[in-house]
Amino acid sequence: ASAAQADVIEAQHVILNSTRVFSGTDRVRMLVARALIGQPRLVLTEDLFSNLREENRKHLLELLMRKCQNTTLIMVSNNKEIQSMFTERIEL
Repeated sequence: ASAAQADVIEAQHVILNSTRVFSGTDRVRMLVARALIGQPRLVLTEDLFSNLREENRKHLLELLMRKCQNTTLIMVSNNKEIQSMFTERIEL
């Protein structure tokens, strides 16, 4: 991810860190940054946030949703809390 894109999703500290040991939250930040490079029309995720602590999960999901306002975001999740954050859902 570029430094500019990482800054957009609050991951600048991860880009600048020379070590390769990141927390789960920082790994998700990097995945989100990489997914948003080039401003895609479609972003697909599968249980990307389910293993994070509640406050980190909520913050990163809200951040992703803000950054994807002009992007179709499709997320597969079994987490009811995550599902409830979407206005349009398909339940199987």
